[in-house]
Amino acid sequence: MQPRRKFNGSRATRATVRAIVDGAPSHEPAAYEISPQADISYYSPAQLKTIAQAHNLLATQNYAQAEEVLRDAIFDNPEYPVFYNYLLVSLLALEKNKEADELIEQTYTLFPAYFFARTNLAMKRAREDRTSEARKLMKPLELLTKMHLIEFRSFVLAQMEIVTHDFDESSHSLDKWIKVIMRTDPTFPQLARYQEKLKLMRMLEARRGPVIHRQS
Repeated sequence: MQPRRKFNGSRATRATVRAIVDGAPSHEPAAYEISPQADISYYSPAQLKTIAQAHNLLATQNYAQAEEVLRDAIFDNPEYPVFYNYLLVSLLALEKNKEADELIEQTYTLFPAYFFARTNLAMKRAREDRTSEARKLMKPLELLTKMHLIEFRSFVLAQMEIVTHDFDESSHSLDKWIKVIMRTDPTFPQLARYQEKLKLMRMLEARRGPVIHRQS
């Protein structure tokens, strides 16, 4: 029997995250090359079957059953972070927020180079008003220009959560990310929500005066 390979994120993403130092400069939002699907070549047929089952359960809103399936999958395959990410989706849908927060922290501790471990924790840190820590988590991912669709959506969500929770940020920053979405992924599910947030930020700025946009 061959030893099971430990998977800690997509090959390209994992290599990039490990290669970039924390002090690497961030860059302005740019155009991104998006692939419709993730690389699944490293999963066994049994694991692919579980992933498909979990995906279908989540898509049909059978969140409790999905949670059960995914907890079993993690017990059998604790080294595969995709199961943790799917479990997080089910916990959030079931409003098990405390368990979800604990899982976010656990997943990053176990898989710090996993793309979604970073984006999920960055969003959590932004909501906790710890935006400096959130930016540090996102910095290695900011040099990526190729992502699959779900990675891109999670990446942009994290960036916009950071901007909207940082009092020192301006509507200009959020507007740039919205323009990236409109160029790259016009069917982005939360686009309208962040367009409304942009309007609110502009209203607040009009009342208190413009924010000086910080240099990256």
